[in-house]
Amino acid sequence: MPSSTVLLDSSSLPTSPYLLRSLLIGAPVVDGIEVLLWPEEDDRRRRAAEAGVACLLLLGEEVVAPICRPTEDWIRPPVSADDLEARCRSLRSRVACISVPELDPDGALWFGGERVDVPVGQQPLVELLVDRYRAVVRHGELASAYAAGGGQPSDDALKAAVVRLAPRLESVGLALRSIRGRGYLLEPVHRCGHSPEGVTEASGSPP
Repeated sequence: MPSSTVLLDSSSLPTSPYLLRSLLIGAPVVDGIEVLLWPEEDDRRRRAAEAGVACLLLLGEEVVAPICRPTEDWIRPPVSADDLEARCRSLRSRVACISVPELDPDGALWFGGERVDVPVGQQPLVELLVDRYRAVVRHGELASAYAAGGGQPSDDALKAAVVRLAPRLESVGLALRSIRGRGYLLEPVHRCGHSPEGVTEASGSPP
């Protein structure tokens, strides 16, 4: 087992911010989060903030804590592995709640600094969901958008398309949820506030 895994599973992480960052590079606990030394890497911090990327600042013992933006948090080692995981989970949730997905002209979907390519046939469907982000989109509207991309405008075809699309969206932190009897809702995987009644996950095997 790699030494970094052993240390990340221990009750207390290293006291050195430099060593801690070296251990966190590539670790699942910081997936999607920029881990920076502060104030040494303040330029990178500003660039991450401009891009809306989640940023975890590592502070030395004598460093005064910064005022964090909504997309940031800080820790001062040593911390427990459980505390680190909780901080990262909370940070991802905050970033997801203030981020808005964007489908660029090349068919790449961006959310919270992450991207995933959307197949040409599904792009009209995704474009509609992005335009109505966190609002319910009716079945008929989605069927028309799917047909515009070359798909069949039937209920079964739409359900199959949604099932294929859901894992792709989830890879960048977005959830496509079915609203019983109404349509579908695109929102962050980590819900922000209340969702409409009758929400179920749009996942499973195609019909």
